[in-house]
Amino acid sequence: PFRHPPSMSQPMDRDFFRAVSAEFLATFMFVYVCVSCALNTLGVVEGANPLAQPTATLAISLVFGFTIFVLIHCFGHISGANINPAVTLALVATKQMHPIKGAAYAVAQCLGSIGASAVIMGTSGLDTNTMGGANMMSGPDDTKVLHAFVSEMLLTGGLVFTVFATVDPSREDTHLGPLAIGFAVGIAHLVNVPITGCGINPARSLGPALFAASDQAREDLWVFLLAPLVGALLAAFVYTQWFAEVSFFGGLEAFYHKKARRDERRKTEQSMADKV
Repeated sequence: PFRHPPSMSQPMDRDFFRAVSAEFLATFMFVYVCVSCALNTLGVVEGANPLAQPTATLAISLVFGFTIFVLIHCFGHISGANINPAVTLALVATKQMHPIKGAAYAVAQCLGSIGASAVIMGTSGLDTNTMGGANMMSGPDDTKVLHAFVSEMLLTGGLVFTVFATVDPSREDTHLGPLAIGFAVGIAHLVNVPITGCGINPARSLGPALFAASDQAREDLWVFLLAPLVGALLAAFVYTQWFAEVSFFGGLEAFYHKKARRDERRKTEQSMADKV
């Protein structure tokens, strides 16, 4: 499967820039909402209610998951709502997205995360001595790198597998796709927030790490940049080469446009049936 190479050129038209700007805005909102929630529930922001701390992991997981669900609903038909360089890399590697578009998406996603992190720090009374929200490894020194790398790799793989299962053209039940992806993100956070803070998204990890108070956040950053990319590539390969029943191409963007055309066709058929 997946023997459909992208076109030789990537048109730099209005749709291209709309899609890239959508990735920037979606990632900005994702990081702003979710990292703000994490900082507030963990009591990093001065004046935050300490009553939220006992349920911080659950609250953070729910916010990350449902925010992804909302953003896919808002931006899926514009850019495909990748909001994650690991997802974008998987789509490029399986020839569902042009490499130039993928590179533009990744840059936009990283800039969105950096911008959101700067806004959080500037508006929450934080500085480089108090800023949090970064991902860091934890546990015994002899196992923490392996533990963090494997958990980030596997959980990102689970997310990307869910994305590919959602856009698989052999499926007709696609309406719950965004919710399934949101749940995949939420479940990953339930598992990994106590271990690494849960990255599973290189852009999400990059922004807070650049402003973090802890030097460890920048020292550990390589794990949260590399492991999700490895997990994404593995999941994309496994799904496309073993589980996909038919070849498909076009990525999330094509999926949403295809869905819109199918819904429009059904409405037309229903309208004609009503007239008869």
